[in-house]
Amino acid sequence: MLVVFSTVFEILDVIQNHLIQILSIVGMEKPRSTKGEDIRDEKVKLLRCISPVKPEDVVIGQYIGDKNSTNVEHQQGYLDDKTVPDNSTTPTYAQLILNVNNERWAGVPFILRAGKALNEKKAE
Repeated sequence: MLVVFSTVFEILDVIQNHLIQILSIVGMEKPRSTKGEDIRDEKVKLLRCISPVKPEDVVIGQYIGDKNSTNVEHQQGYLDDKTVPDNSTTPTYAQLILNVNNERWAGVPFILRAGKALNEKKAE
């Protein structure tokens, strides 16, 4: 059971804490100074401009194995792990599209993705 819960929390943690933090830094307006409270205020302004997320802008998934892969790590899916219950619906991937309703970012989608067992390990 520990694997199941840790995966859920890892995905949620990456999106809720890390990616939202990056979004707020990238998207904020230039703060009045480099003081923490001025940076915080600009980040909060941006976060308050995010539209509610629509269900069609969310993708949640779970990785499966590729038995034909030459890479042994890619052959086993999440449900193939002996520590995972057979009927587990625990997400191992999540993507959401956020829209910031302000003058600078109107019409520009911010796509946040996080997952385990992806083809590439990268941060963009």
